[in-house]
Amino acid sequence: MGLTGDISGMFNQVMGDIKKKSGRRKDFLSGWFSSSGGLNSYFYAAVVLVVSSLVMLVLGLLTDRGDMTSSMMIVLSVVLFLSGVVFATFTKDEGIVPGMAAMLYPDASVNLSRIFADLRVHGDAHFIPSEDGFVQFSPVAAFKGYPEGGSDVFRVSGESAGISVRPACSSLYEALCDDYGFVIPDELTPDVYSEILGNVFVDHLRIAGKVTAKQAGDDYEITVEDFMLKDACRTIREESPKCCTASPCPVCSLFACVLCKGLGKPVVILHITQEKNSLKVVLGAVNNGEGVGEF
Repeated sequence: MGLTGDISGMFNQVMGDIKKKSGRRKDFLSGWFSSSGGLNSYFYAAVVLVVSSLVMLVLGLLTDRGDMTSSMMIVLSVVLFLSGVVFATFTKDEGIVPGMAAMLYPDASVNLSRIFADLRVHGDAHFIPSEDGFVQFSPVAAFKGYPEGGSDVFRVSGESAGISVRPACSSLYEALCDDYGFVIPDELTPDVYSEILGNVFVDHLRIAGKVTAKQAGDDYEITVEDFMLKDACRTIREESPKCCTASPCPVCSLFACVLCKGLGKPVVILHITQEKNSLKVVLGAVNNGEGVGEF
């Protein structure tokens, strides 16, 4: 037991030293990388300029031709060095830390899913277009249309009953409309849908590298590449994959809201899969006249 304990203690000490050295190395190299984990292009350019200036200076001194060429090489080396200093001095990563930003909203989705489960509301969230924007309706069982009776939250009418809430993306959608003039066209094709999502998540929010959408019948498959908030998906799915369909996060909610507004019909999130840095979301459009009531 004594020998085993000594070996275990030595192993833990070695692992601790490795972690400390890794942390120091990460801090030392932090200037090279942006918050998204990619190379910091400005700092990288500064290093290249400084190294180039040293190379030019060495060449100028070694050749020592004493003519205009040598003088120009020395002057150029000074210019490159000063340019590198300027780049390095004013380099600042303005981005957010994706891993920390991803932790802003998982609890809200998980908590609401737990409330639905305790209230025996087992249906998936349906996103329904309305005059004021959108409604997220979670039926008690199978979706049979949006009930007109009941309170603003607890809706009851005929065979349909459930809970109606604001989608998690409501504030984001309103901000996009007010600040950026965001408009959803009445006729939403897969190409237009992809362009809209790319404009929002790639160009404005900058949390994805590429967003594409394709249609298969009444279903729409959205693929998000280089998704920066992937840690949020993993945290929510660790609780239960059901959380993603019962109480979707702001990102997936916006996918569904844009689609339901463009199609003019309810939309439900069928399933979500995550693979490394990519995210796939499959949405289903609910058609009228299929035993689900009128909208």
